[in-house]
Amino acid sequence: MNRIILSCFIVILLPIAARAETPLALSPKTLFQGDAVVVSFSKNPRSATFDGAAISVFPYAGAYRAVFGVSATKPPGAYVLRVDFADGTVQEQTVAVRAKKFPLVVLGIPEKLGLTPTGLVNKLQTEKVILDEIFGKKAENVFFSSQFGLALADNRRVGSVFGEIRQTGETQIRHMGTDFTAKKGAAVGAINAGLVRKAYVDAVYGNLVIVDHGQGIFSFYIHLDTIRVKEGAALKKGSLVGTVGNTGYAETPHLHLSIKINGVSVDPISFVRNLQ
Repeated sequence: MNRIILSCFIVILLPIAARAETPLALSPKTLFQGDAVVVSFSKNPRSATFDGAAISVFPYAGAYRAVFGVSATKPPGAYVLRVDFADGTVQEQTVAVRAKKFPLVVLGIPEKLGLTPTGLVNKLQTEKVILDEIFGKKAENVFFSSQFGLALADNRRVGSVFGEIRQTGETQIRHMGTDFTAKKGAAVGAINAGLVRKAYVDAVYGNLVIVDHGQGIFSFYIHLDTIRVKEGAALKKGSLVGTVGNTGYAETPHLHLSIKINGVSVDPISFVRNLQ
């Protein structure tokens, strides 16, 4: 009888032990278009890729993390996450990306811009070249050591969600950020420590600030009423970046917050929730 009981315990315990040794875990476990994904490790990674593209791996909160973005336009399907560990081992895991339904809204152009839909698209394309150059410069440093937060004292009022599709005339424009409704002049704080890479005025984005948090992670604050930082400034989490406004392509006061991870725009709320 004792031998039978022992053999049962062996059969039950072995699979549990095998699961405990899995060297990586994803948050969220189910991936959708637009998600920010955080990978946690039980042993030291050397490098990682998702769908063949390198992703950021860095020390954080006493361990290592990898962070990558799933584009809002990435086709749903199965993709490979590959991790090379410092001990020479390699793990590949197939990760499913699911489709997300983004809302479609009809949106006009503020008269103050004096632009047609075609003119608006052209302006956005010109600005995209400038922004892509900024977001393409990856600092190897990690400028933050604590959790990320959101930028306002009250972040409960979301005016427009990430990934929203905006129909303007015959043109569709993807909203690659989240709009938080607030009173004009409300304080906008840096979502974490970092360096100010750009602070300037753009015809479409209005007053804008870009903060580099290191390892290809950027936060982007636009439509500000005032800018309160200078390029090159080192910020702490919560440092005053500017104040809420409606400059540029905005009718009413709000903060448009964008997050870029290695050039990929992700849902800011997903990013803050998953990087714990």
